[in-house]
Amino acid sequence: MKGRLLSNEKLAKYTSWRVGGPADRLYIPLDRQDLCEFITALPDSESMFWMGLGSNISQGWRHTRTVINTKGRLKEMKLAEDGSVYVEAGVPCAHVARFCAEQGLIGAEFLAGIPGTMGGALK
Repeated sequence: MKGRLLSNEKLAKYTSWRVGGPADRLYIPLDRQDLCEFITALPDSESMFWMGLGSNISQGWRHTRTVINTKGRLKEMKLAEDGSVYVEAGVPCAHVARFCAEQGLIGAEFLAGIPGTMGGALK
């Protein structure tokens, strides 16, 4: 495990609005491979809550054993040879909108108004 695993960590320190009580466990992965290894090591019954910028955090995490924070992590974004856009979960939505506009792509403009990451937007 290369990331940071914190116990009883207050989520307010990690959210846009500085709200959120303590999580039993908070995992901050180093990268995608580290995250995959961490998840693989968890029991199948482990409940997880995914958090990016925390702009829409609510009580949903309270009954979750492990919170995974992708803020500042999982931020790769690239244009694939086939013209599709590869975006990891930690990339802010506004960055995706800007990237697509710079590439001459249409259809992602709405992402500019979403104050979170792609992972949260997809959820």
